[in-house]
Amino acid sequence: MSNLIPILTLEAQLKRAFRSHLRELGFTRKGNGWLQPPADDKEAIRVLHQYQRNEKLEREDSFIQRNYTKLIDFFADGNEVDPERIRPVLVKVDSYTVFIFIPRLRLPRIECKSP
Repeated sequence: MSNLIPILTLEAQLKRAFRSHLRELGFTRKGNGWLQPPADDKEAIRVLHQYQRNEKLEREDSFIQRNYTKLIDFFADGNEVDPERIRPVLVKVDSYTVFIFIPRLRLPRIECKSP
């Protein structure tokens, strides 16, 4: 058994990282201890979400790079699209599963590598 005592527990490390992230986004504490965003207008909210959006776009870019050859045939060129013939439908799919629905024709699911 080790006599070493961890300086920071996992919970403490997560809290510290979370607080640091909020400070980077511009959050401050009010006198009552509550968090105050840098501003509360629409543009400020967009800026707050930009960090998360950038991370997600990087993950999705990586996914597309790994699966490009499987996916590219499912995208039409502009001259192949007739907007008058588009009939949108809702189709429930699982995460990381590509499912294409064409009227009167169902293509098989294509399993792609997850991020």
